[in-house]
Amino acid sequence: YTLLLATHEYDLKEELSAARRLMERGVDGLVLVGQEHDPILMQLLDKTGMPFELTWSLDLNEQRFSVGIDHVSAAGRLTQYLVDQGHRQFAVIAGQVDRNDRAAARLMGARQTLEAAGVSLPESLVRQTALTVTHGRQAMAELLESAQPFTALLCSNDLLAMGAVLEAQARGIDVPGQLSIVGFDDIEFAAQLRPSITTMRVPSADIGRLAGRRILARLAGEPVPVCESLETTLIERESAGPVPR
Repeated sequence: YTLLLATHEYDLKEELSAARRLMERGVDGLVLVGQEHDPILMQLLDKTGMPFELTWSLDLNEQRFSVGIDHVSAAGRLTQYLVDQGHRQFAVIAGQVDRNDRAAARLMGARQTLEAAGVSLPESLVRQTALTVTHGRQAMAELLESAQPFTALLCSNDLLAMGAVLEAQARGIDVPGQLSIVGFDDIEFAAQLRPSITTMRVPSADIGRLAGRRILARLAGEPVPVCESLETTLIERESAGPVPR
């Protein structure tokens, strides 16, 4: 088999167009990222009977074949880690939840955990932005300039967390002495930054490998579970610690 790749930058219409082009060229199956897709694409796949796998996010209703992680639960565990460190004032830099179901699920997990702990999360301390270091710095600057206090910052991915750390350092804020910052994904550079980033490790390569094996098995007529969940791991490093005294 030959692997063909297409990207769409979270634009569902562009994903539909790319998928159509691939299907017109006779691909045997599709691997899609996330749970949110243009309904026309889902109808097209159902009509043609083409095998496809949804990755990174799980279809917990088991209506579609999927392999990934439980983002709500993982974000909740990361949030609880900071709550257990004594933090009660939180801010969040999230991805754009209207375009990214993973970012939405991570924000939901944080909100649910904070609510269960009796901790408020004001909307004014939540920023949604593109998932880059530069946008992380910009969002962090906005949060700091809002003059609303927070001692813990949850970021939707490690790039945002890195940007937040760099902006804090540029303003003379000690991380984690004055402010704890956590990321998500555990990309390679998260361990190299100083302070290194406390994060939730996602087995991204394993998701890809398993998705490939599953769709090959289905093409061969072999049975596979409808939904397969992989585990995430909390990685404790240097960017998070106890609430300042």
